[in-house]
Amino acid sequence: MKVQIDVFGSYVARDAVRYMDPALYELNRCIGGVPVSTLFEPEFSLPEEKLEGVRASQYDKRMLMLQLSRKVPALLKKSESKFLVLDLAAECMNRLVLGNEAHTAVAYPEEMEDCIQSVFSYLGTPVAQKSLLDLDSKVLNKKYRQFVQNLVKSQANPMGYEESNIIVIEAYCTEDYISNRHGMLHPHNAKYKVKAINEILKTLYELVYRYMPTCRVIKLPEFTHSTENHLRGPGPLSYTEATYEYLARCIEVYCGVNKINSVENLYGEQSLHNKLETRVINSGAVYKVPAMQKEIALLNAKIAELQAQIDTLKNSH
Repeated sequence: MKVQIDVFGSYVARDAVRYMDPALYELNRCIGGVPVSTLFEPEFSLPEEKLEGVRASQYDKRMLMLQLSRKVPALLKKSESKFLVLDLAAECMNRLVLGNEAHTAVAYPEEMEDCIQSVFSYLGTPVAQKSLLDLDSKVLNKKYRQFVQNLVKSQANPMGYEESNIIVIEAYCTEDYISNRHGMLHPHNAKYKVKAINEILKTLYELVYRYMPTCRVIKLPEFTHSTENHLRGPGPLSYTEATYEYLARCIEVYCGVNKINSVENLYGEQSLHNKLETRVINSGAVYKVPAMQKEIALLNAKIAELQAQIDTLKNSH
């Protein structure tokens, strides 16, 4: 019998599950692009026709409407799946704050950046653009505590998931990506504010672990990079294929369908693989820099000259 799985979070969790053996699992709920920080806001109704012509996938449009309905926790609790796979990287999304009083938050995909304000312009209310860096830490703490209370099974919440069946992928933004053209590492655009965002994400993961300490955790391997070959391009959450395969194997271990390895071993193995790959990339980059190539050529010539002198001295004796 296939294992029933629900997914909540960013593209990371969704992509990781796709790399699992389809013969082993069945995806029940898949809710993406809905940050926890938007879950417990006042319900908001947006006419669907407002999204016509918006440059975004149908899935992202559906998730935006679901986000505004504030029904995500209720939908997850109605699921009959045993396992929930989640990550918190959807918090990286930018968002709008609508109105002065309700502070209704609307997070949106990057593809909607150029048109999202016009979608809500018909309201005639103030619209402020914000990021995760602008959110109040006390408000986040309250929402995450409420989120966990809605997820975990208890006497007061009998429809929740067993805490040990909640699998958290500790997804962070990468600092660089592998170029498709040269195979070199390039830093992400400064607009992503990777280091600052990752600091807040780390705090949010720690909050989750505090509120559900027996959940399962999958950490990103060391030296994880993004890739330009990703379907969505070289963004901070566009990991290499090997990373998703690692995440999928870890999920299979926690679901009990993969008994040939442990999450700890998989982490160590993938970290080593990433380290070796990064070393190769960096060594290749040295030889691509003209100034360094010239310096290396001079050093090689000097070594050859010294070797010739040594050989002459040896022959003279």
